[in-house]
Amino acid sequence: MTDPDFHRQWADFYEDVDDVAVSLGLQPVSADDDHVHLRMPLQPHIRQIAGMFSAASLFGLADVCATWLAMRHVPQGQFPLLVQSSTNLIANTSGGHAHAVATLVKAGRTLVVAQVRVTDDTDRVLAVVTNTMVPR
Repeated sequence: MTDPDFHRQWADFYEDVDDVAVSLGLQPVSADDDHVHLRMPLQPHIRQIAGMFSAASLFGLADVCATWLAMRHVPQGQFPLLVQSSTNLIANTSGGHAHAVATLVKAGRTLVVAQVRVTDDTDRVLAVVTNTMVPR
């Protein structure tokens, strides 16, 4: 089930903020309390020399996705600051979109942990990322 306010919150946030999500062309797909789904189109400025997604762009997609999930679980006025990340780059693609789905592992008072599965348009796994964040 998708939170009906997710797309509005995304649009409102990026109306005032110009960060890596804008540079990567990230697009919101869906969200609920336990998951956030974003996608990123392959664009010339985020490709590596072989024409596929750069590792930095795949990590950026996963990081923003995990952050948006964590923002749903930290107190109002605080931001989930990334303190640890583990990234496994498994495959790549030279077309379409990369999709990231962040799944909540733990939402506590001092830590939020999310695992992000990054796939291509055919659901082939491109990367698996685990991020640990602290509310600040």
